[in-house]
Amino acid sequence: MRAALTAACLLCIGCAAHKPVSTNWRVLGNDSSQVLVPPGVAKADLAQRTLKTDIAAGKGHCPPGIRVKGRRVVATVNREQFQNSSADGWLASWAAQAESQGCIAAGQAPKLAARAAEALPLDPQMAFHALYPADVVPPVRLQVVSPILKDEAAPVFTEQQTAGKGNQLAVTLNADNLIGYETALYAVQPKALGPGYTIAPLYADRRIDQTNERHAQPATDYFRFPVNAAFFRLFVKSGQTAYTALAIAAPTRAELASLAAKLDAGASCETLGADSCIAIPRRVALNAVVPVTINGTEVLVRWGANLAEAMRGAGERQPEAVLATLAIERPYNGRPTRVDFERSSQAILRLPLAGGEVVSWKRQ
Repeated sequence: MRAALTAACLLCIGCAAHKPVSTNWRVLGNDSSQVLVPPGVAKADLAQRTLKTDIAAGKGHCPPGIRVKGRRVVATVNREQFQNSSADGWLASWAAQAESQGCIAAGQAPKLAARAAEALPLDPQMAFHALYPADVVPPVRLQVVSPILKDEAAPVFTEQQTAGKGNQLAVTLNADNLIGYETALYAVQPKALGPGYTIAPLYADRRIDQTNERHAQPATDYFRFPVNAAFFRLFVKSGQTAYTALAIAAPTRAELASLAAKLDAGASCETLGADSCIAIPRRVALNAVVPVTINGTEVLVRWGANLAEAMRGAGERQPEAVLATLAIERPYNGRPTRVDFERSSQAILRLPLAGGEVVSWKRQ
């Protein structure tokens, strides 16, 4: 009997030792801290990982952490890199360096950076900031909402009446010049040839009175930069200005950083030139968004929003009340992959969204 029990125990230990590693994302931790463990990783404290990617190799020199094996790229990522690098988008810069040196094929830098960001168990906010710089990059889309006016030279609103009583002031505005509005959506896309991106309009919805019309192009394209522009940044100044934001563009990241430094030092679009800087008028609203599928419908979510914010925007006032039926997928190596989480914890609601997630729930 004892021998049989011993054999059974050994069999059980063997089964546990060979338990398959989850092929899903896993959120571990509590409401104040969390770790997002990628598929194929067993330990939440894994400090280093080597990835055999499907990224095409170039013929140039590779920076530290990257080597070429055959025609493919092998990248090694360690936790210290994330802990010691505080600059937003340092992973994108690391991958761009590999591309500029010819280590990887042209146009492969974003894919390499994304694979590195999802390689290790990390705080998802840390991974998010490591991957995405201050520049405008995919998967961001730009939403521009503009008024449609009878007279473009006249103001949107005119003051009609002002009345004061005590410490209160009531101002009545006349909006007769406003006849509707246009909502245009732009995609940030990798260039077909060479490094960098383009900003291209996807469509423009125009609403006048109760009529909605979809057009291929917006009435005014606020991102018409020269064809050599490849890197972009939105520059928003604090205080009262005549514009919503400044959109700046340059052929290289270094030139873009130089333009941003000049704006920080007090330069204007006039001094930088129309080829490098476009002012978005104050009457125009500009939003950076990403597409997320929520309960079967694609919606645009604010760039940088977390899961709870997206759910509230979709009409769920109490996201914590639907954890029992909540389901979420997020991309892994370009494919939607389920996220497993502890349903008694609200940690999942702080998960940052970067576009492409699929979220659903049912009210019980």
